Amino acid sequence: MYGLLVVAWVLVPVGCQGDPDASPDETPSVSGEASPESEATVEVSSFVPLGVSGELIVTDDFRFRPCDGAEWWTVVDGTDGELARIPERLESGERPVYAHLVFAQPARGGPGAEVSEIRSAFPEGWGCPDVLPDTELQARGNEPFWGVDIDGSTARFRTPDEIDGIEYTAGAWRESSDGWRFEAERDFVDGIAYLTVEIIEERCYDSMSGAWYPFASRVSEGGTDYRGCALEGRRTGELTSRTAPGG
Repeated sequence: MYGLLVVAWVLVPVGCQGDPDASPDETPSVSGEASPESEATVEVSSFVPLGVSGELIVTDDFRFRPCDGAEWWTVVDGTDGELARIPERLESGERPVYAHLVFAQPARGGPGAEVSEIRSAFPEGWGCPDVLPDTELQARGNEPFWGVDIDGSTARFRTPDEIDGIEYTAGAWRESSDGWRFEAERDFVDGIAYLTVEIIEERCYDSMSGAWYPFASRVSEGGTDYRGCALEGRRTGELTSRTAPGG
């Protein structure tokens, strides 16, 4: 298994939490100093699998319709029962939810294809354009509401007070002790401020909506710590059902 805002910023109430049975480490304290660098940088694509976004209905069987298609597929659950738990977790019943799925061969899915992983799943009120953000990776949370978009070596951190976001540059991804860490910086009047985004490969749940995310996140921005969830974006994690390899 692989390890881990839209263009117009919309504050989404995300109160993310990890697996209730898990005991995550304490948030690392980063107060104006960069963390020690590991030996090598990594790309987001190295720890994010390619998948297909679409509508999912879970009843006595599993039906999926990709965002770029008109046909509903009956698919096979290869997730050890995780797929079957979506209606309860999202309180969706037999209504469609929106999800980003990874398929066994063929990778683009199709009738009878096996779902090997659920990357993310969202309840009513979402739509296909909302499944993956238009970025490489996004972390977000609430209390207070916040979000950070990462593209290449640049990150933009947003809060209700900073709708346009604070830009950090010269960033890079590296492996950390329990996941992956992105570090970037910015110049300001008093010196240099640092942004650290650490993502951990564990199921993260939105405590308000019940939405599923593939990563938990720990973020330090200018010395203030935040916890939330994270997911890959279209630029790193999306295949289309018509053009994906593996057919």
